[in-house]
Amino acid sequence: LCMGFLSLTQFTTTLNDLFGAQFGRVFGGSELKRRLAVAITVLPLCLARDLSALKHTSMLGFAAVIYSAGFVAVRCIDGSYHPGGKFYGLPTGADLAGIAKVSPAPPIGAWAFGWGSLSYVGSLNTAYNNHLNVPAYWRTFAKGSVDRLATRRGFKLLTYLSFGFAALVYMIVLTCGTFTFRDVGLQGLLLLQYAAADPGAQIMRFATLLSVLTCFPLFFQNLRDIAASVFLRKAKPEPNEKSAVAMVLLALISTASVFAQDAAQILAINGSLMGNLVIFTLPAIYSIAARRRAGDNAIGGPLKQHTMAALIALALYGAVSSVLGTKAALKNS
Repeated sequence: LCMGFLSLTQFTTTLNDLFGAQFGRVFGGSELKRRLAVAITVLPLCLARDLSALKHTSMLGFAAVIYSAGFVAVRCIDGSYHPGGKFYGLPTGADLAGIAKVSPAPPIGAWAFGWGSLSYVGSLNTAYNNHLNVPAYWRTFAKGSVDRLATRRGFKLLTYLSFGFAALVYMIVLTCGTFTFRDVGLQGLLLLQYAAADPGAQIMRFATLLSVLTCFPLFFQNLRDIAASVFLRKAKPEPNEKSAVAMVLLALISTASVFAQDAAQILAINGSLMGNLVIFTLPAIYSIAARRRAGDNAIGGPLKQHTMAALIALALYGAVSSVLGTKAALKNS
């Protein structure tokens, strides 16, 4: 619940920045107008009872990801953002969005380690953040299935392919983006570092804006359902109750995004605070408890001494990383 809330806060902050970059002249640099525009835009999607129409937009999001990765790679190769390049030193998307610039951190050695490293590791914990949607994906995938074993195998294969593709895209964007702006340093969203006059960057920002807008309600409605079941203590809340919960959640998310300086900040906090717990600590604790309860009948066999030691180490790593990573993210902000 907390991780989903922080993820949507990050989405809202990203939308606010992208709205500013794409429609900066419309809002006249007003932060309040941008945030109101974001809230008004996502409200109907968050209150919709049927999101089946959005299934067609998933291809749009997929196309936006492929285009963005290709664009970042091309700009890295053509050198247009290096000293003397066509777009070097020109006003950026961040300038259009009215995001204040800060002095980039001084360069450090490849093997240097500091607070910034912990914050970066925390951000990486959100790379495969799909925990809220997994049950919904499984229900949709398995709907009408007769052979459950074949369905599970198909879902596993689809998961491997999806995460493998995501890893490839991450490596391309991370590597090429870093080398493109190695002379000036990266600040905040990579999308906003490209020149406002770069037509390819304009397309990328607009495509990403549409992609985030269509993904937002999918995440939001799963968060709403969890919040409704937790706070209303009902397995199946009424539609009007879900709408009320949605309004409260959207108001809280919009308010929380006001206190976030940029999407990178909330990304690091979310990954450090919740990512470490959800990925490392909680699964280890659940595994220990489940195996102890099942005894010799546990899946994977009874809990052996070396397995117990590994699970305890994993739980401790997640807890310590959560504390130190969150401290680093707040320190760097």
